[in-house]
Amino acid sequence: MKGKVPIWFDNRFGSIEKPRRIKLCSYVARISTLRRGVKLTIPLNPAKYHLGMLEQGVMKSFQLVKRDGKYYVHVKAEFQVANQPVYAVRGIDL
Repeated sequence: MKGKVPIWFDNRFGSIEKPRRIKLCSYVARISTLRRGVKLTIPLNPAKYHLGMLEQGVMKSFQLVKRDGKYYVHVKAEFQVANQPVYAVRGIDL
């Protein structure tokens, strides 16, 4: 894995979901394999902060990254944010 760039998995190749039958973890990542109908299941251990963000947003894609002998999942999510009106501008630095 040294020097390789991880690819992003979108909803065609994988998903992050709450498991129905697995009690070990709160979320799992499922990645498609080359064999038809077979998926690789990876248990995830997100922090409380990340659990709230996963429930609020819509997952767009994720990637599996190996760093220092451990595997991590980086997630891209989309959130709806309320518009903040701008009342004044203090200064601009060019």
